[in-house]
Amino acid sequence: MPELAPLEIRHGDGPWESLDVAGDDDARFAYSFRQSGRSFDYRFRAGDTKTKLHAVEVVPSPKIVESTVTLRLPEYTGQEPQQLSSLNFEVLEGATVEWEIRTDQSLSNAQLVPDSGDPLDMVIDDKDPQLARATMLASKSLAYGFRWTEREHGFEYEDSALRSMRVTADEAPLVEILPPKPAENATLGKSLAIRFRASDDYGRVGMPIELHG
Repeated sequence: MPELAPLEIRHGDGPWESLDVAGDDDARFAYSFRQSGRSFDYRFRAGDTKTKLHAVEVVPSPKIVESTVTLRLPEYTGQEPQQLSSLNFEVLEGATVEWEIRTDQSLSNAQLVPDSGDPLDMVIDDKDPQLARATMLASKSLAYGFRWTEREHGFEYEDSALRSMRVTADEAPLVEILPPKPAENATLGKSLAIRFRASDDYGRVGMPIELHG
């Protein structure tokens, strides 16, 4: 038996490429592909003999073709829901975040995978298996990715691209007591107008005043 057996590989209609594969003590020849991005045909050749032609179909991982992130801020902010197309975003703590992801392949399973903590199962649309949704309460900043299981073959893929959700705390309102009008003095039994200025990053719903003394 020969010590080397050429492994011949062809991608599509391209030319044949040859790789010399060494045999083991039992005259067995094996070769491992770490990663292949394209389907290919292959055969082994030993001397004047060659195996019959075999084909390997490479199934690509699902790709995101459309994404919508809906931010539903806490009710006290008085803000309408915001929709984003970017998967990297900033959101107020306590908001509800909704992801809607469309891929180029039908899915049987999908997960949103944070950099720490447990994966979040996504819901596959019954009528459109290329559409997956997830909902999360924004409590802390995180980096995240996705894990897909394509429907036709059941292959699982990890999306290597990490996205980020930056969670920000709501700042406390600012209140400034304004000085009285010039020459305005307070005497017993007189009503005195107290003026103040207040501001907040998300608007004011109400501002009660408490007097002590």
